[in-house]
Amino acid sequence: MECAGEKEGVMQAVGMQNGLIAVMVESWSFDLLPPNVRLDSIEELTPLDYEKLLEESLPAQTALFPSLVVNETNVNDPKASTANFNA
Repeated sequence: MECAGEKEGVMQAVGMQNGLIAVMVESWSFDLLPPNVRLDSIEELTPLDYEKLLEESLPAQTALFPSLVVNETNVNDPKASTANFNA
């Protein structure tokens, strides 16, 4: 069962990713208002196009928000009761 806080967090993450895509793409070649003008246009992309844009935006997302990236250096230690601040 998903709690309201988790759903809100997911929606915020998607909004952040969409906003990042909207400002990173230099030009758009489709017949919709560009996402940097109307963010909802991203929802009208094909799933393959959207996935490719997410993939291409990952390095910028990692640089801007390093604490959101899960890797071996910032995974919480299961024996510790607080977050890993050594990352």
